[in-house]
Amino acid sequence: MAEAVQSARRLRELHAEEVGIALFTGRTDVEGPFTHVLSLDPPSHDRTDKIGAMLASPFEETIFLDTDTYAVENLSEIFDLLSVFDIAAAHAPGRVKREGETGWHVYYAEDVPTSFPAYNTGVVGFKRNRHVKNLFQRWLNRYKEACCEADRQVQDQPAFREVLFHSSDLRIATLPPEYNCRLNVSGYVNGRVKLLHGRSSSLSAVSKSINRTTNKRIYLTKTPTEVVFASDFSFLEKLKYLTMMFYSHFALTMKCGKS
Repeated sequence: MAEAVQSARRLRELHAEEVGIALFTGRTDVEGPFTHVLSLDPPSHDRTDKIGAMLASPFEETIFLDTDTYAVENLSEIFDLLSVFDIAAAHAPGRVKREGETGWHVYYAEDVPTSFPAYNTGVVGFKRNRHVKNLFQRWLNRYKEACCEADRQVQDQPAFREVLFHSSDLRIATLPPEYNCRLNVSGYVNGRVKLLHGRSSSLSAVSKSINRTTNKRIYLTKTPTEVVFASDFSFLEKLKYLTMMFYSHFALTMKCGKS
């Protein structure tokens, strides 16, 4: 709950009072700058609640945010996209895996080409219309099927990618990474980062660190409060990270070879 309140308070600092902020929760002891406190009836306490919250949004236009997000700047430009597009999301850092691989982040779908990207569902702008409602309902159904097939809870993004591919009646805008800057992986940004997505002991410090320059930059999370740019690395640091990347890839290749 504290994480959601922190994210909402930052949003309120950057946005006018007429912008509503809704929270979906099963708790009643909620404090914070929320204009709506809603619950799902009944809640499932799993990832289906996330999709259910999107379906039940009280707004005509919505920016859905995971609780581990921190707005660095005003996000109204995402709403601007919704005057033309139905939905907006950024690419997920993960990529499509090969057929036969297993794990939490398997994105393989037999009828979806690997050239079609996966979108991160932790930051999604969308408008309320029948196309989006249909997309979310099919996503919910496909996700439940995927959980039954795996006999466990799985990632929701593969199901989203699958139904999105078959939604030719829907217009999607791809957000640049500055609007969904993931902190759990290294990445590339250009210009000011507008939204951080990840956990840190001080997201405010991270926002200052990553925006200390607006040039094209590759970043890595160095500490819980600091990011470092590849251009700042010494020769030994570059060698260290290259060695780590090689070892990780080698170990993964060996593991796949054994399976």
